[in-house]
Amino acid sequence: MEKMIGQYDDPRYFMDPERFQAAILWFSIGHVEYKVPNYLYQNQKLIEIEVSMEIGSEAPNIQGREGEG
Repeated sequence: MEKMIGQYDDPRYFMDPERFQAAILWFSIGHVEYKVPNYLYQNQKLIEIEVSMEIGSEAPNIQGREGEG
């Protein structure tokens, strides 16, 4: 870890401008909300939205099991 932004489990830092440089979002409870802009006109109808994400159980400064890279 190069630098920690804020403190663990402190939502005050979730909107910090440096968040775009983050490699991991660490929290023990709660949820993450992403706001998506709606550029549709009133007469347009959304047909589909696709969301992609990676979920893992990693923790900062924790080494993997022996033999793992």
